Parts: sequence; structure tokens; C-alpha cells
Amino acid sequence: DMLPHHNTSPTISDDYQNFLSLCSHEFFHTWHVKRIKPDVFYNLSLQQEVYTEQLWLFEGITSYYDDLSLNTTQVVDEKAYLKVLSKELTRLLRNHGQQNQTVTESSFNAWTKFYKQDENATNAIVSYYNKGAIIALCIDLYIRQQTTNEYSLKSVMQAFWNGYLSNDGGTRIDSMQRMTQTVTGVNIDELLHSALYTTETLPYEALLKNVGVGCDYYASEDMQDTGGANKQSSAINYFGANYQANAMGVLIKSVHFESPAESAGLKAEDILLAVQGEQITQKTLQPTLNAYQTGKSVELHLFRRGQMKQFTMPLIAPPNNAVRLIIEDKNKAQTWLRFSDA
Repeated sequence: DMLPHHNTSPTISDDYQNFLSLCSHEFFHTWHVKRIKPDVFYNLSLQQEVYTEQLWLFEGITSYYDDLSLNTTQVVDEKAYLKVLSKELTRLLRNHGQQNQTVTESSFNAWTKFYKQDENATNAIVSYYNKGAIIALCIDLYIRQQTTNEYSLKSVMQAFWNGYLSNDGGTRIDSMQRMTQTVTGVNIDELLHSALYTTETLPYEALLKNVGVGCDYYASEDMQDTGGANKQSSAINYFGANYQANAMGVLIKSVHFESPAESAGLKAEDILLAVQGEQITQKTLQPTLNAYQTGKSVELHLFRRGQMKQFTMPLIAPPNNAVRLIIEDKNKAQTWLRFSDA
């Protein structure tokens, strides 16, 4: 609340909003990490790696507030913020790695896995930035729900700041639970045990519903639709790989678990040339797939390390693998978000 408030700009571009979010993120770090920090980061030696399960608490909470702060200060309106949050939720929804790795394991293995990612990363690991931000969202909305908006995550973060000023030392693995109980009277032990140490689905949908925001799941146009779209998808058949333009067709960047692309045998760095003998480009791949009947299969031609390959890919309807957030009750939403016309 001490930050200056600005009139919301309706013309702000997505790229500029992303830049402002990055600035907000690093500014937040000037106290949350630089001053408030994990206990193992005090008096550490920079000559060797330091391992901690707490990176979700620092990068995750910072990743939650970097976007939310832009709405709180009215740099962006509520719709722009919810679109960005939709993208965060979509990213988590598509991340099969969250079924294989907990967020605390991701944090502890940051040196060996998170910062040494390969093309299978989305199927093997979970981001403590991304999932950590959604955990922070859940904590914030849960505290608001349990205290009828008397307290929020901000109340807890202010207490952490005061603890830093009184030389309370670094945070421990249960500091968020203890501080929340002390400041707000809310017990989040069960919520955080599930969020941090299991691969169970986070309760964000029900918590968002409590503040008048609904989750609309939809089938995305293609993997380039990262969530929050306002248009209906025209995709009829699901592909399931990230790709980019290539002089000969499209270059496969990653293949999603349990997708038609995986079933066909596609791998990262393959150069896909044709579907059913028809040459494709980045723009024509999805429309070409849509031209064939769901339930059938198509032949794919590609180059893999300079050798021509042919694979058969089954055609299935696209899953609801994207989210857009919709304001269903403005009065409830105003307890959490700042509206441009308020």
C-alpha cells in the first residue's frame, strides 16, 4: 500500500507488461532473498553449492507478487492480471513433471536438475517459480477465506520483514506455517504439506471460486496458445509438441507426455516435413491436422539427424489443457483485486 498508484493504462502491451513484471520481481527480491532469506543462506560460502527446499518460498512468492503488484498499484487492470495468472495456471496444468517431482524436490535439486534442463524437462521436473507462485496464491486466498479478509499473505510477509529487522535469523522449512499461525491464527499445515511434499493437485480452483473468479478450461489452438485466450479454439486434432519455424518445415522443440506426438515417436530436434505427404509450415501444421478425421491416423515424414523417417500418428481430440480466468462475482473479486473502474 505504500507504493504509488497510477491510472491503469488500457494500451499497455503484453511485452511491456512482462518487462514491468520482471522489474517488479527483481525489486521484490531486494528484501525477499537479499534480506529475508533461508537459514542456510546466512554466512554461506560462495565456493560451493548450497542446497535448500525453500526456493519455492522465495522465488514462488516473488513470482506471485511480481504480477499481482502491477494490479495492486493499478499499472494493469484486473483483466490484464487475470490473463497473466491464466498463463501461469496453464503452464502448471501442462507440466507433467509436477506428477513426478514435488516442488521441494525441485528446489533441493536446483543445482543438478532445474538449471540443467533438457528437452524432457516438462515431463520430469516442476518449476518452483511456477508452482511456487500458485502455492502462494493458494496461501493468500486461504488466509483471506479463513479470516474473512481481515488478513492475507501480505500480513505474513510484513511479519517476516519485521522478523528480519529484529535479527530473527533465516527462514526454516516450517517458517511459513509458524508465521501464518502466529500472525493470522490460520493453520496451513495440511495445505502446505500437500502442496510441498506431494504431487496432489493444488486447490486453486476452489479458492479462486471463493473470490468470485472462475476457471474455464478449454482446448487450446496449439501449444503456442499459452492460456488466457478469449477466442474459441478451432483445433480439431491434438498434436502435443512445441515447435518453431524451420526452412524445411517445423523444428520440434519438446514433446509432451501422453500426446499423439509422443505416441508417434517424435523427439526434440526432429524436423517435421509433411503430414500425409503434404508439406507443412509453422502456420499450416495445425490446419493440416484439422483436415483429417479424429479417430483415424496420419503419416508423418521428418528428418532426424539427417535421415528421413516415417511415423504414424493417431488423431485424437485436443484435451482441455489451457485455462482462462473469468470474473463471476465482482464484489467478491474486489476483496482481492483492484478494479480499473473502482
